[in-house]
Amino acid sequence: MGMARRMADTQVMAYDITPVAQGACRQLAEKNSVQDRITIGELFDINEFSKYEGQYCLVLCDIEGGEQELLNPELAPALAGMDLIVESHEVLIPGITQTLIDRFKETHEITLVQDNGQRQMEQMPQWFFNLAHLDQLLAVWEWRSGATPWLVMKAKR
Repeated sequence: MGMARRMADTQVMAYDITPVAQGACRQLAEKNSVQDRITIGELFDINEFSKYEGQYCLVLCDIEGGEQELLNPELAPALAGMDLIVESHEVLIPGITQTLIDRFKETHEITLVQDNGQRQMEQMPQWFFNLAHLDQLLAVWEWRSGATPWLVMKAKR
């Protein structure tokens, strides 16, 4: 919703396989008055990348390990021209981060953003400091048993 609000000329496609998440997305879109620019779908298939080939496209991907199957430029050549921000679920699939780097290093400038699990933000909202310590921890903890680095990949096009 944040991207749709900040980028008024942008069409946003959101995909999730769970109906509850789809419904929550619809509600958020309506509450933020961006429902006319958000398409909500179920499962995004690798073949759908070809629909957006040649267009400026940012893929924001957080699919709990599914990135190994979905983000394959050999099977979806259109990915070569798209910018990507990907949460790499190294904790679920050891080596996936390097696999993705190897797949995209010829076509993208890649920045690896390590995640050491710490959630220390410089400017927390004031309400955060009114929470009990355990509630503060729970508010920023993603329940991960290990690191999940991010890859920011800018197409060289």
